[in-house]
Amino acid sequence: MNEIDVKLKEPTFRIQAAIIQVLKNWGEMSNNEPLKKGSFIARVNLALYPYERITNERSLRLAIQWMRMYHPEGSLICSTMTNGGGYYLAASIDQLNEFMSIDKAQVRTISIRWNMQYKNAVNFLEPKPEQQLSLFDLNYEEEISDQFQDMLDQIDLVSELELMEDPNE
Repeated sequence: MNEIDVKLKEPTFRIQAAIIQVLKNWGEMSNNEPLKKGSFIARVNLALYPYERITNERSLRLAIQWMRMYHPEGSLICSTMTNGGGYYLAASIDQLNEFMSIDKAQVRTISIRWNMQYKNAVNFLEPKPEQQLSLFDLNYEEEISDQFQDMLDQIDLVSELELMEDPNE
């Protein structure tokens, strides 16, 4: 069991079915416009009534995260931050690839920020005698280390291999 599996709990079958059904219905009605989070939660809760309830955005996000990883139709769930954000089901491979490339860019940005933050924090908290740094000496435009660049290359390679794998194997 990996670290993500420990944090994610499988949503009930009712919640999974409600999320997919709400997104399908919304896509047909709205010409595939994203469904805003608040409306999404309300529609899912209406579909679940009186059996269950999604109580907050975090519960919805965790259910969607699990479904993206393990549910066949859930893997089509995409989100956007533009025009107020929202969720939708990818209607084509092109739409899915567009969402995945944005998601991948966010992973890269977070990884770069984490690496720079960690390096700067270590240098500030445990400076070597020859590099006594102050808050004003931190250089945020340093080159990414070779080791970190190798990690980013590995992420790219894994992503490419995963796209080439046959999901039916």
